[in-house]
Amino acid sequence: MATTTLAQPLPTAFEQKSGTSFATRLLLIYAFMLYSRVFEAAMVWGVPNLYVMLMLSAAALAIVLFKGEFARAARSPVGLLLLLLTSWSVAVLPFSQWKSESLHVLTGVWLKSVAVYFIIVGLTKTFSDCRRVFNTFGWAAAASAVIMAVTNRIVGDRMTSVGSLGNSNEAAFHIMFGLPFIILLISRVNKLFKIPLALVGLLSLALSVKTASRAGLVMAAVLTVVALLKVSFANKFKILAVAFVALLVGALTIDQTALERYKTMFDSSDNSMEAASARESAESRKYLLREGIELTLTHPLFGVGMGVFPVAASELSKSRGEHPLWLASHNSYVQVSSEMGFVGLAIMVCAFAACLLGILRLDRIARRLQLAEVRSMSLCLLLSFTALMIHYFFDASAYDVYLPMAAGLCTSAFLTAQPLIERAEGGSSLVEGSPDSIAPPAVLVNQASGPQNRQPAIQGRNPYRLGRPRVAKR
Repeated sequence: MATTTLAQPLPTAFEQKSGTSFATRLLLIYAFMLYSRVFEAAMVWGVPNLYVMLMLSAAALAIVLFKGEFARAARSPVGLLLLLLTSWSVAVLPFSQWKSESLHVLTGVWLKSVAVYFIIVGLTKTFSDCRRVFNTFGWAAAASAVIMAVTNRIVGDRMTSVGSLGNSNEAAFHIMFGLPFIILLISRVNKLFKIPLALVGLLSLALSVKTASRAGLVMAAVLTVVALLKVSFANKFKILAVAFVALLVGALTIDQTALERYKTMFDSSDNSMEAASARESAESRKYLLREGIELTLTHPLFGVGMGVFPVAASELSKSRGEHPLWLASHNSYVQVSSEMGFVGLAIMVCAFAACLLGILRLDRIARRLQLAEVRSMSLCLLLSFTALMIHYFFDASAYDVYLPMAAGLCTSAFLTAQPLIERAEGGSSLVEGSPDSIAPPAVLVNQASGPQNRQPAIQGRNPYRLGRPRVAKR
């Protein structure tokens, strides 16, 4: 009877182990500074603006372009969609009702945000690099929670922080987006760091409660349900235990103002000042939603221009003899549809769909091949993306960094996990718990028939397609 042995081909670039390169170190510093918001807190504490993020971004982009990695990032489906959205924002610029403001949003906000995608994907070359980036986002989320705890201030009886986290809803979302990375980091670090990180995670939940953000409460509930649906039966008990502790922490830390605000989600009959404020906020959101839908229908192709919604909506209110609010749309989907038309909305939704479908497919393949590290990262991405989609219903932040940043993490995970998947599909041995030490791919050799019956070589592999690679026809 024929037997099989494992023959080792020459090692590939993926398998060659080397120290952390300068580009990878730069990426890790960049990722930490980007999400932790250390530079914003430093300015509050009296440190002058040293333009740290500008210098880091310029250096990282220069390396991406110099090494030719921009094209690699742009060839991915998500990269193409982000470039298409950027091109469309340029195309609609001449039709804006306030061209200078649209140009400012395009160059001062969106281009900086979309650059994050190319930096993350361009500088993440291996699964080991991707793993380090995820860990860094976990440390950055923990650092941002500590910073928010130190710099928190109460505005209208709701907690806010500094800089870009000066809005309560945005602070709550930032916590929920980063919390899955903290949990992933806890599962990876040694015992010395597990308890401090767990305490920071509970601190994050307590801060989220203090924001009195109803959107944050919805995110927490949905993320818990999604996690329960995706994990094993044994881990469901762990999640339920964590949820119980979170509820206990929330009950101990919540104040009367936040409680009254949360109660309006279930009972609108409360006559307290806090409940009245919450109802007024809800009514203004509904009004702005109707304004956004009307602007979308009256400007379906090109929209009113990036960043011009407050002006256009106010003019619309004046034309009806109503008092203008001069506020943003408080809904990112309506923000894009009214400012860049249905085409812009379709491109953004397609970017979301490409990421989510890729995450679900990566999780399915990782579960089938028992790649625990890949699966844990895919669950982390799924939870963060779920928080982002919910946040888009409650805030006008479509041009902020979160979508390109999350898309960059997704694409990096897709690309760098592909070699692991190919090796697992080929029957090679993967060293669990040590992603940096992946065994080389094994080629099955039939000893009875000789080496001429080796499995055919991989040809025409699409790096953005996960799963079994296409093989050459005999």
